[in-house]
Amino acid sequence: MKKLITFGVILLFLGSSIPTLAFSEEHTRPLSHTLYVGGTGPGNFTKIQDAINASVDGDTVFVYSGYYPECLLIKKSIRVFGENRDTTVVGVNKSLACLVQILADNVTFKGFAISPGGSAVMTGINVLGLQCLVEGVSVESCDFGIIVGSPCDSTIVRGNALRSCNFGIYVNGDSILVEDNVISSGGSGISTYHAQGTKIQWNVIQDNSMGVFIGDSRNCRVEKNTFLNNSDQAAFKDSLYTRWSRNYWNRASSLPHVIYGTLIGLSYLPWVNFDWLPARKPYETPTTALIAYLEDGK
Repeated sequence: MKKLITFGVILLFLGSSIPTLAFSEEHTRPLSHTLYVGGTGPGNFTKIQDAINASVDGDTVFVYSGYYPECLLIKKSIRVFGENRDTTVVGVNKSLACLVQILADNVTFKGFAISPGGSAVMTGINVLGLQCLVEGVSVESCDFGIIVGSPCDSTIVRGNALRSCNFGIYVNGDSILVEDNVISSGGSGISTYHAQGTKIQWNVIQDNSMGVFIGDSRNCRVEKNTFLNNSDQAAFKDSLYTRWSRNYWNRASSLPHVIYGTLIGLSYLPWVNFDWLPARKPYETPTTALIAYLEDGK
């Protein structure tokens, strides 16, 4: 009798569980999937923003080559990939404050050309989320190419090409990594303001009014960059514990390179930092493709 009762309880449990499992399988959305923009596939979106709006956290939005006359607002933790940076273009023919705004954490934005098309655009890409990645993007002719703003933390800006921007890459967050970019023919190549722990490395900074400017920042590291033909290679203002190391300063030298600036709390008092071990030749970074892109634009 006890065996029969036990067997009946097991059957009752299994019977009550089956509908629940079936309901869960039928109505649960996949953890992530890819939404397509452009191209010829059935059901593809025609606008990038529509695909972003239809996505959920963890999704990927893949954008085929083409010209997309829109500005983008990303408020979800997604990945947005362009097919080809040279041929996947986001831009509008009117004055705007910003072309691409990233407000969510853990966003990847990669493989686009950001072009204002001759219009006045304040900012190409504005990142305000935590732990984001902006990679393989070209931005030109904006007041600010890429802003990494406060309270942004632990974001990476890597492998981008910025040309003819008043401020190429502007950092106002903490623990930001800026590496392997080419910034040319603009005002200030890379700038920090009220930033902490910014690491600037392996960039080519050329033909700008100012190469790197460290302003009101703490514990920044500027290492193994190539400075070429900037009117002023680098400067600092009211900043503490900046480390300059093994950068190439436009010419070969075995002597320490002096970086001029002002002392914290006494902006009128001149001060100096040193790169004690400057590189004797330019670094072979970033990639040949990035440098070719810049040369084609000259």
